[in-house]
Formats: sequence, structure tokens, C-alpha cells
Amino acid sequence: MATHTEDGVAIVPPAKLRLLTTGAVVACDADDGVADGVIDDPRRCRFEPATLLCPGADDTTCLTAPQLDAVKKVYGGLRHPRTGALIFPGFPLGSEAYGEGAGAGWRGSVVDLPEPRRVDFFRYFVFNDPRWNWRTIDWARDSDYTNVKMGFINATSPDLRAFKAHGGKLLMYTGWVDAILPADDVLHYYDAVVNASGGLEQTRPFFRLFMAPGMGHCNGGPGPNLLDALRPLEQWVERGVAPAAIVASHATGGSVDRTRPLCAYPLVARWKGTGSTDVAANFACVAEAPRSRRPAAQ
Repeated sequence: MATHTEDGVAIVPPAKLRLLTTGAVVACDADDGVADGVIDDPRRCRFEPATLLCPGADDTTCLTAPQLDAVKKVYGGLRHPRTGALIFPGFPLGSEAYGEGAGAGWRGSVVDLPEPRRVDFFRYFVFNDPRWNWRTIDWARDSDYTNVKMGFINATSPDLRAFKAHGGKLLMYTGWVDAILPADDVLHYYDAVVNASGGLEQTRPFFRLFMAPGMGHCNGGPGPNLLDALRPLEQWVERGVAPAAIVASHATGGSVDRTRPLCAYPLVARWKGTGSTDVAANFACVAEAPRSRRPAAQ
């Protein structure tokens, strides 16, 4: 993904990331029926970054054509040049600048870094060549080599039948605006497990996924992002009580100012229509009609 010039300068300056997040939130915040500054599911968001294209000269309130092209590549993810298969999904709308500081949003993943994260893993472990230059990577040849010749480094098998037969319980959660491990990567794995297990009803007894709107990488972000996942797992393993939802909270200045249920995917939390939208008890986990995922930006 071309996010830096040849001399290592970020194509999109950090200050402009906020334009993208603000635009996405304004367009899609109320999609779930509650205006709370949080995008419930970025896949359903119809914000178009092209609306920020500068009509003329570069300006702090808009994106130049090269900057727009760069962000579209980050949203679009990476596909195999020959087969079209997804190598790695793009980052979701709303993840660009979900917090402040150098490590927040895209700044800590693609903007502030002179080269990609974990590039030394490929330089020294995969290719065993200190002179290997990530700028010359061949996405077809090198991804094939990594997956076929070094497949042991990937723990992505969706066949969990042995785990299920052993009585295992798997509880997974991820943030919708995670800018290190995109939510779509987790969803692709969960969907693969569901397919390999024979369907959702065969999967839920041993594997449940909880998506956290507005949460970054494990925590942080504008949404409720503090939760205890260990206690529900203990109840599930030790008492057979499967978690239907996990209550997460958001705190400002050390004080909790919002709670919200994280529902077992694919169920989603929806406000009941009465009471404060900052109180988890006023939400219910419901099923929504399936919608197509937002197409990659063109």
C-alpha cells in the first residue's frame, strides 16, 4: 500500500486523518438509531472519502488526489495480483484517527512509521536476508512463498472440530475500529469456522465472537472499550452458561460515563426506545436483516 513517498514522507499528514474520521462519523453515526459519536458497523457506512477531494490547491480541510488514492488503498486492503484472493483486509471507516497521540488510529500503523510494522519479521525470519527491501516485494510470488513454504507460521485453520470435541470454549472479541488488526480479518476467520463447523447453530455452543463498536486495538476509542472477557468465559467453561452479551464501558477522566452490551455476533445491540442511551440495560441484542458489505473504495 503506497502510504509514503520514496523518501519516507507520509503521503497523508496526520492532521488530515481527522477529516476522514469526522466525515465517516457524521455520515454514519446514527445508522444504528443512536447518535453517540460511534459507528456501529463500518461495513454498513456509506461515507465516500472522495467528497473530501480538494477542488483546487492543497488545503488543510481537504485531500489531494494522491492523498485520496492512498487512503483508498488502505481501505481496500490487499489482494493477490493473479487470483484476486484477499491477502489482508483494509482498515475500516472510522479507524483513521479514533484517538489522540502518535499511536492512535492509522498514525501508529501506517503514517508515523518509516516502514511497515514488523517488516523485520519478513526481512530476517521469512526471507533471511538483511538486504531485503519491502518496497520491491512481489505480492504474488512472495505471498505464495510465505503461505506455501512457511505455512507453519499461520494459525488460521478454521477446522476446530478437535477443540470442540475436547469440550473447549472459545470467546473472541475485537474492536470495530482496530487499526492494527482490522475487524474484517477476525470476521473472515469466524465465518470460515462457521462454515467448517456446519453452520452458526453448530458453532455457537463452543465459539462466540463479540464485536465492539468504537473500540480500537484491544481497548481505546470513542466507544465502550473496557470489558471483562475472562469472567464470562469462566462461567461458560465451569458452569455451562454461554454468554449472550458482555457489558462494556467507556470512561472519561476515570469515571464511567457509558455502558453498552456487546452481543454475540451476528446479533447487534439496539436501543429499546426508552431510557438513557448510555445505560446498557436499555439495549437489547437483536438480529438485523443481512446487508452487503461496503464495497472497497474505487
